[in-house]
Amino acid sequence: MRHFAPKFPPFAPLGLIPRPLSVRFRPIGHVGIGTTAPGSTLEVNQGTSGNSGLKFSQLNSSSTPATNAGSLGVDSSGNVVLKRGITAGGVTQTTNNNGAGTNSHRFTLTAPSAGTYVFNGAGEIWTSNSSALQYQVKWNGTAVSMAGTGGTAVTGAWQKIPFTYVQTVSAAGIYTLDLVLSYGNGMGSAELSYIFISN
Repeated sequence: MRHFAPKFPPFAPLGLIPRPLSVRFRPIGHVGIGTTAPGSTLEVNQGTSGNSGLKFSQLNSSSTPATNAGSLGVDSSGNVVLKRGITAGGVTQTTNNNGAGTNSHRFTLTAPSAGTYVFNGAGEIWTSNSSALQYQVKWNGTAVSMAGTGGTAVTGAWQKIPFTYVQTVSAAGIYTLDLVLSYGNGMGSAELSYIFISN
């Protein structure tokens, strides 16, 4: 019986492995995949514009996102950087009391860092006469905006009055946003949706 020794390809010079691997190790500690001149600790060149060449086998779009995690992006040179995070949320508060006794709604928000809130919301107002329907928007107890109608109103019916508001915060913390009745007999439901853009 004849035995044949397996043949292996010759070793490539240290630092350069022919394609399809094409991995370059530079003496300064840089590793390049698909490039012979890596300009960072790890540089990947898939060869096709718009394709990173990077894939995670156990992480995809259906994976459960981690809490308190930042977002990664790329700058104009292709460097992976931490980008500003965007958090979305919404709350609905309901008090149906036929328009009597409820004059405000408070939303309590926890900002994870310095950044900017962009709010969209609405409050329902009920009136027994044809006066204007208005409420103030207050941030941490200070009036910052007014929402509502300045003319006559439909009597005996709930009317939803929308508002938009942008607020910058300088630090992480707990903040309040109030809808406070100015004209009308009472407030019904109130709703708030927002996005938070961290600095």
